[in-house]
Amino acid sequence: MKQKAILTITEENGEGRRERGEGKRERGGQRADKIEVPTDILHPELYKQLIAWRNSEAAQAGVPVYTIIQQKAILGIVNLLPVDVPSLVRIPYFGKKGAEKYGDVLLNMVNNYVKENNVERPEMPEPSKKKIKEEIVTTKPDATVIVKTPKQDTKEVSFSMFRQGMNIEEIAKARELVTGTIAGHLEHYVRSGVIRINDLVPQEKVDKITQYLQQHADAPSITLIKAGLGDDVSYADIRLVMASLH
Repeated sequence: MKQKAILTITEENGEGRRERGEGKRERGGQRADKIEVPTDILHPELYKQLIAWRNSEAAQAGVPVYTIIQQKAILGIVNLLPVDVPSLVRIPYFGKKGAEKYGDVLLNMVNNYVKENNVERPEMPEPSKKKIKEEIVTTKPDATVIVKTPKQDTKEVSFSMFRQGMNIEEIAKARELVTGTIAGHLEHYVRSGVIRINDLVPQEKVDKITQYLQQHADAPSITLIKAGLGDDVSYADIRLVMASLH
């Protein structure tokens, strides 16, 4: 039987005080679509991976960890295992801005964990009916046509900027996203062979990561791989090299 998210998470110290304020702001908007989260950590290994990733991102940016992602949001992701961006933004204390910055990275970690450990996702309540962005186009004084405007795939935007000669850091700065997210976008094109790994990761790092992966083929998680390789190799480097090997 699938798990159901039925409990509400409790608040924590200083972060909890900060989150209460955010919760109030949500009541006028997405609050009704947020899902209740079990208080227990259902997947400790994934929890450790997300915490390690958050701490690494915060250290690189020189900011407090809660500005990357709050503890309660991590708990929600770990217990509810969102499969896509719509389900990710429904996690309590995590919204659209967080999804734009870190969505691809987080979903990649969750989906890899689910696949590698053959985990069954819990049931999630159906969201309320989504609003479709529409553009009103007037053709005649007595005739109005509603045109649905498709949103460009965020991966394609990053890929287009890469083809214009921008590197990952420049793309991240231009799009106001973190480098890990941009790397996640380009990872798709590395895996499909459209982008060569050496265009993104220096050869010495490629060799170092490849050698480690060959020697530790049974490494259970990217967190342990990162710990084994040290600080001169990033999570993005590892994911990109792994994508090139598949």
